Amino acid sequence: MAKEYKLPKPIIEFIVSHHGTSRTEFFYRTFKKNNPEEMIAENDFRYPGPRPTSKEMAVVMLVDGVEAATRSIKDITEEAIDEMVDRIIDQKLNDNN
Repeated sequence: MAKEYKLPKPIIEFIVSHHGTSRTEFFYRTFKKNNPEEMIAENDFRYPGPRPTSKEMAVVMLVDGVEAATRSIKDITEEAIDEMVDRIIDQKLNDNN
C-alpha cells in the first residue's frame, strides 16, 4: 500500500521494519494457554522482519509496541504505564530484536 501511494523509500523501510522479527506475544500466549501440551514452534509466532537498521527505526518499533500494549491496561495509572514501558523494552532487548 505504501508503494501504491508512492511513499518515500525511507518511510517504506520504517513500515516494513517496525515489528522486526519480534514474537506476536498476544497470539503466542493465547496459543500456549489453549494448547498447554502441544510443542510450540516459536518461529510460527514471529514477524518476518527485517529488523530495524537505524536507531530511529528501533525507536519506532519500541513506541509501536508500547502503544499497542498500553491499550490492554485495565487500570491506567502512571505506574502501570511505566511498568509496561519497562517490560516492553526489556522484552525487545532480551529477544535481540
